Amino acid sequence: MVGSDPDQVRTSVAVIDDHPAIVAGIKAWCTAAQPPIEVLATGNGPGTAWTEPGAQADVVILDLMLPES
Repeated sequence: MVGSDPDQVRTSVAVIDDHPAIVAGIKAWCTAAQPPIEVLATGNGPGTAWTEPGAQADVVILDLMLPES
């Protein structure tokens, strides 16, 4: 999170899901949030969360039903 003023705090997320419609929906929710939530990275595998830019995210939204690779 950036900033200490509650009106200035920005939360960032990495979204990991293998369904494009789900990713698009989460991105829309984040954009509509007040204050907006910044989506730093999206991907269809867990590596998205530990490589840049996803590694910088405050929160990881993870599909628990990802197929094994």
